[in-house]
Amino acid sequence: MIKIDRPVVIIFGLFLLTLFGAFIGFALGSRILLPILTCWHAYILMIYLLKSERRREAVIYMLIWALMLGVIMTLICFYYPERGGEVIIKGLSYAEEMFRWIITGEGVEGSPAQFIPEHIMHLTVLAALSLLTMSSLSILFGTVLMNYMAYYVARLMLATDNPIITFLVGWHFWSLFRIAGFVMLGVVLAEFLAHGIFKYRWKVSDIKSYLIAAAVLLLADIICKAIFAPAVGELLKSMMGI
Repeated sequence: MIKIDRPVVIIFGLFLLTLFGAFIGFALGSRILLPILTCWHAYILMIYLLKSERRREAVIYMLIWALMLGVIMTLICFYYPERGGEVIIKGLSYAEEMFRWIITGEGVEGSPAQFIPEHIMHLTVLAALSLLTMSSLSILFGTVLMNYMAYYVARLMLATDNPIITFLVGWHFWSLFRIAGFVMLGVVLAEFLAHGIFKYRWKVSDIKSYLIAAAVLLLADIICKAIFAPAVGELLKSMMGI
């Protein structure tokens, strides 16, 4: 068996395959294939590391992959916004929803009464898919979420005079907490099935610290979003010259 243990090789491979998958997905114009092409390799790496009892590395590399995916998809959508609107699931509707919130201050993003139930729904779906499908469908679900968030940020960058600053602000910092929490859950919840299939040592207590860390991140997301979303919305509005 080939031993995958060189971080530089792993990270470079993740980057190339994610970039290549994104371009192929855009070229084919398939809304279904795009998320698959940008996540399959990360999933295979995650499973390989888990069966090798390298859980910590699996979490780290999946977080790195999520970062790469966000940057790559944002930049591709920035340069090819019309194509992005065609191929990214929920891209147009999510961007319209977010722009409406920025302009009017109304919408899910600025209302805890609306976004908390939505976050709970996303968390429930992700956890269920992770437990039932060894995270294969939850990683795909998370990729879809990441892609339409990236499309929104790209459209935001096109609407301002300083795309670099807009990129940093547009990826709302609280959403990064949520992404990290979801990634962590996707990795460790896969082990409920993976340890039985691949016959490696595992018990629930092994993932307790990861579950706690994910819960803290998801709670921080809700708190920070409730506190800072109105101010960030106003900042983005001024950056758009409205």
